[in-house]
Amino acid sequence: MAKKRKGKSIAKPFIQESYYLKILGRKVPVFNMEDASRKWIAIINALGIGASGLSGDDGAVIDESGRVIAQVSYNGRVWGPEDYPHSALMYDPRDIDV
Repeated sequence: MAKKRKGKSIAKPFIQESYYLKILGRKVPVFNMEDASRKWIAIINALGIGASGLSGDDGAVIDESGRVIAQVSYNGRVWGPEDYPHSALMYDPRDIDV
């Protein structure tokens, strides 16, 4: 029987496929949920984009087939693909050590 490890990393790399963050009509490659969150925050801050400047599919993390596997909210939190209130928090940038 395998030993259970204490704690869990919520910023695990995605399995060896290509994943993309959709923002402003573009697809930005991402490695994991932390990377998606960081790139999201960097882009909206660099461009000075407010929440009203985003469209409905902005923030979606998609796989190679276009299937949504996660959603980044304006504040950089990454949620499961399920509709609110059933989506689970997958990554929270407030939880990282600085």
